[in-house]
Amino acid sequence: MLQVTLAFIVAGVFLAAVAGKARHRSALGDVADVARQLNLPDTISRHAGKLLLAGEFCAAVLIVVPPFSPLGAALAVVLLAGMAWGIQRIRTAGTGATCRCFGGSATELRARHVVRNLALALAATAVLALRLAQGPPHLAFPQWALAFAAASVATLAVVHLDDLIFLFGPSKVPQRPVPKGSDS
Repeated sequence: MLQVTLAFIVAGVFLAAVAGKARHRSALGDVADVARQLNLPDTISRHAGKLLLAGEFCAAVLIVVPPFSPLGAALAVVLLAGMAWGIQRIRTAGTGATCRCFGGSATELRARHVVRNLALALAATAVLALRLAQGPPHLAFPQWALAFAAASVATLAVVHLDDLIFLFGPSKVPQRPVPKGSDS
């Protein structure tokens, strides 16, 4: 069941990314800008958004279709490791580039984006390893449903990671000093 749950998580995150980029076309341009910052050839940079969109969609579909799950998992590992590498290079350069990974709001690229992509790459690697070691999953419907439900919760957490950190992370509001001699 772990193989299926992890595959659903990776697929869900990729589908959220595809939907966000398709809904907010400017996100595709941001991908092209990032590709230029990585000094990729101009032909690749111009089409980077569309290439990433196609790769994410293919990985999402293939990883959950049992005969093709090894191919989908391998594609996911390549995409996620490549994105983690690119994000880290851009962070090191200090360009202040933003993440529009899921379309909507732009957040400055941070270490958490690298960690998120590496964790997802690890999940995709586990899907590949489990598939090759155990073969295709043989689950009853309730097990598929449980895997899907668990993956849905995890996917929402991954997709909304920046929002969750904003809500529950350290406060950015400066604290006023308490005057000396006050009883409070």
